[in-house]
Amino acid sequence: MTTTALGLPISEIDLFSDEVLADPYPYYRELRDLGPLVELPQYGVVALARFGQVTDALTDWETFSSADGVGFNDLLN
Repeated sequence: MTTTALGLPISEIDLFSDEVLADPYPYYRELRDLGPLVELPQYGVVALARFGQVTDALTDWETFSSADGVGFNDLLN
């Protein structure tokens, strides 16, 4: 498994590919199996892959704010 300098696993899954969009659940499982946080370098983001981490993020609005937008690029924000 490839990891970042911080020890996070890296995934090359393209969450917006036709294959993933047609049946995302095997890919979600792959992300969960890699760890609670997984870097997606093609998007420059870290994915929260497990329920506990998503719940924590949704209840910690000071750390995980959407004030700067939620898109993956400045044009969308």
